[in-house]
Amino acid sequence: MKAAVIVSIVFFILFITAMPMTARAETLTLTLEQAIDIGIRNSSAVKSARLAVQSAEEGVSSAKASNYPNVSLGSSYTHRFEKQTQGGSYLSSSDPVSVSAELSQNITSFGQVKGSVKLAQNSVELTRLDYEEEKRSLVVDVKRAFYAYLLAKESLDVQTMTLSFKEDALRVAEERYLAGLVPDYEVLSAESDLESFKPELIEAENQLEYARLAIMDILGLEVAKENFDIELIGTLEESYHDFEREDLILRALQKNFGIVASRQSISLQEVQNELTKATRRPTVSGFANYSLTSGVDPITGDPRYWGEDSWDGDLSAGVRMQMPISSLFSWSSESATVRQGEIDLEKLNVQLDALESTVKLQVENSLLALEKRASQIASGEKAVELALRLYNAALDRYNSGLITSLDLQDVQLNLNTAQLGYLEALYGYNTALFDLMDAVGVSSL
Repeated sequence: MKAAVIVSIVFFILFITAMPMTARAETLTLTLEQAIDIGIRNSSAVKSARLAVQSAEEGVSSAKASNYPNVSLGSSYTHRFEKQTQGGSYLSSSDPVSVSAELSQNITSFGQVKGSVKLAQNSVELTRLDYEEEKRSLVVDVKRAFYAYLLAKESLDVQTMTLSFKEDALRVAEERYLAGLVPDYEVLSAESDLESFKPELIEAENQLEYARLAIMDILGLEVAKENFDIELIGTLEESYHDFEREDLILRALQKNFGIVASRQSISLQEVQNELTKATRRPTVSGFANYSLTSGVDPITGDPRYWGEDSWDGDLSAGVRMQMPISSLFSWSSESATVRQGEIDLEKLNVQLDALESTVKLQVENSLLALEKRASQIASGEKAVELALRLYNAALDRYNSGLITSLDLQDVQLNLNTAQLGYLEALYGYNTALFDLMDAVGVSSL
């Protein structure tokens, strides 16, 4: 009999170990730093922003190409069905072939090329700002989701502990009822309280699952993958920060993405305005062309591709200047574009002033929120300590029959509320800190 049991156990172990990996639950355990690394690596927004930078850099190369010579080659073949003669001689062949090469070089555009290059370079700076902001914003979003998960996990721990307290209270009530010390009302009251609390535990479990799915989505993991789980390592802890208000505001004015991007847009508009004005100036370029045309037999009119006098070459060179005269008049589209650019520049400066005021207010509000949350943490910690002491005292009195289950339930509720409130204060402090990071334009403080 023992041998059969041992054989069954061995076969069971072999069956479990032989199961494919996809049939077992996979658990990914991550610290905050590891979660951030995965999020950046998997983010499609970050990848797209990085490709935008590369595209903008190629735009700079394209703009600079106007400074270099432009070389073109050409060839043509023509078949003439009717050939003209002059004095009995053919002027051209029936199937002439021509080959040409042309070289052109921009001499001066009075700032147009230089402006185009600078405009492209400013575009690169804007895309780099976008790229860095995507990464910074993602880091803060991961932190938010990470701490939301920790809040849900620790809240579930509190609810689980409270449920165990109520189960113990029910067990004590049943024992005292069987001993004839209390009426059945005590048992019914404790059992009703236990059953009424179970939905709270289910809700806490659901919140933890929502937080898990949210962090997986931000990290770019496969949310719908079967038998896949994630566990984040960390705890909600007291962590206070001292900030100098003026220093934070100064950093925000220097680093906030909206402000920096707005200043870059102003610089871009200034370059665009200069480029628009440059289009009203002349452009000077040089060119050279050399062409070869196949010869002709003057008697038969047949093409002559080989031999003496088979090809005739022609070289030409010159300088070309173009001046858009109409653009100098006030009614021209170019003049209207110049005026429009100046208005747009003024509008961008006004928007920058308003944005700076908004960011300063965001910093102020975040600092006030941190102060509020810090005081809530201090009072919440004291409240948990007192509620726990009160619960232990009430539990002793309940076990001794000095108070009823209803009295104990009130104490349990106070302890549960104090513990959850303390966790909310810790989480609220961190979310206020993340808001401050967004306002300043950094991913850590």
